[in-house]
Amino acid sequence: MAAGRRYHEAVWDDEEELAAPPVDAAGPARRPAPRPSRRLLVGAAVVVALAGGGALVVDRVREARVDERLARTDGLSADLGRPLVAAWSVPGEDPRFLDDLVIVQRERTTVAVRLDDGTVRYEAEGRCAPTTPTGAVPPDEALVVCERYEGDGEGPGFARVVVLAAATGERLQAFTVPAAGGGSSVVARHLVRHQVDLGGRFEVTALSLRTGEEAWTHEGREGGGFPGVFAWSSRLDEVVLDVSGERVRFDAATGEVRAGETLVGWEPGGTAQRGAGWEARQVLDGSGRPAVRVGAEDGDGTGGEDDVRGDGPLLPGVLAVTAVDDGTAPGLVVLLEDVDGGQDLVAHDPGSGDEVWRTGVPRGALRADLLEGLLVVATSEGVRALDAATGEERWRTAAGAAVGRGQLTDGRRVLAPETADGVPALVARALGDGRLLWRTPVTDVLPASAGDGQDGRDRGGDGGTDDLELRRGPDGAVVAADGRTVARLVPPGDG
Repeated sequence: MAAGRRYHEAVWDDEEELAAPPVDAAGPARRPAPRPSRRLLVGAAVVVALAGGGALVVDRVREARVDERLARTDGLSADLGRPLVAAWSVPGEDPRFLDDLVIVQRERTTVAVRLDDGTVRYEAEGRCAPTTPTGAVPPDEALVVCERYEGDGEGPGFARVVVLAAATGERLQAFTVPAAGGGSSVVARHLVRHQVDLGGRFEVTALSLRTGEEAWTHEGREGGGFPGVFAWSSRLDEVVLDVSGERVRFDAATGEVRAGETLVGWEPGGTAQRGAGWEARQVLDGSGRPAVRVGAEDGDGTGGEDDVRGDGPLLPGVLAVTAVDDGTAPGLVVLLEDVDGGQDLVAHDPGSGDEVWRTGVPRGALRADLLEGLLVVATSEGVRALDAATGEERWRTAAGAAVGRGQLTDGRRVLAPETADGVPALVARALGDGRLLWRTPVTDVLPASAGDGQDGRDRGGDGGTDDLELRRGPDGAVVAADGRTVARLVPPGDG
């Protein structure tokens, strides 16, 4: 017999039975108690097996339903079932995604890194930004715009602007402009520069990225309330200007005013939370403060933007559920509202605007993910999970566990930066009950967090962990950044 190996003997009922004991002369004969037959034993085993198999079938059906729901849910990360490792890392900060590239800022330059393998496709001087979000234009038409300030510090100086083809880094245009006293935005293939003087007058100038020449200028007066000017667009033929609760739309090519409106109105597109028969969108109120407008379906069933009326309740705050929403909230609009000393997470009835529940959360909360009836929110004091119907807390991480910013979820697990015993780590927890699944020290995936920064200077402190941030890239890619290093994280063997 081989060492360490055991053999078990099975004795069945159809083997020869032992002889019956002799009859006691002092009493009646007694028959031995019958042993269960082999058929009964096999039957019992079958019942047990069927019961276990039935439970297995139920589990598989439940998992299949979860898989189906998650397949319809946007914003999920790659699988978080195993500890993540760095597939690649590069020096830099503030990663931005553009199709198959990650645009990474360095101290004096910007690099475009391939998302799949981390190789640098090109490098440009100055701080660079993509002109449009991923998918807004064909990859061969996307642009990257770089600005570099030049001057002797005595006068206002000027900015050197270089326009690159996003996919290849080919230089398409270069020009200089006076240094802006306000800000600038890359909008609808224009460099839109805006500034406000002490008297409340503002000026907006749009420069063509194709020619470097001034396309148009607009002047106006700020109406008070929300300070400054914000330029943006979700289209290539339009520039939108937000000033003090007012929104003005310009033709991107000519600067002609298309429409002016107050921001308490309805804005198609943009940040939204959707429910059965309603949609909530982020706007500003008449004073320029963040607010949410709820709209109801017109009822023609087309499901398009024109199928929603923006005449519902106007609620104070910002939309909380903006990234991951599997539709399991019980018909509630969920907002984050600033209050004295912190923030409140507030749920409203979308029809009446009535408050259904309110609960305080520490500052630092940027959004909540909605999955399986839970609102999961990362705050300055750790991750909390609340019942979406009642606002009651289901679980939370230890107080003070939070470090850095951001949270990601694959629909079954939640990944967030935490610290335990002074060691910053990436921590994955089960969505349903918050139990710890795995923990990886930050220094294992972002080595620069333990030492000098990309510029060779020791930043001190916890090694950059206060700047630690998780971001979701295209196709659910997990990207971490700490102000010094940018890394793509993957399960072992997937890099």
